[in-house]
Amino acid sequence: MPLILFAGLVVPPLTWAAAVRRFRPWVAALVCVAVAGLALWGLAAWWHPRQGPDPGYGPGI
Repeated sequence: MPLILFAGLVVPPLTWAAAVRRFRPWVAALVCVAVAGLALWGLAAWWHPRQGPDPGYGPGI
């Protein structure tokens, strides 16, 4: 968990630094927003994985 939090703090500035060197600032901002969105989606998918329905709920006897 600490590495995930550390990555969440480090990845956006690194993405910004890399994108500003290559693109215009408004494109770099879009890239950073996209990276942040993908990171949040991945974190949510990892934190709350999909689960099948509870096997206790089914047709009656």
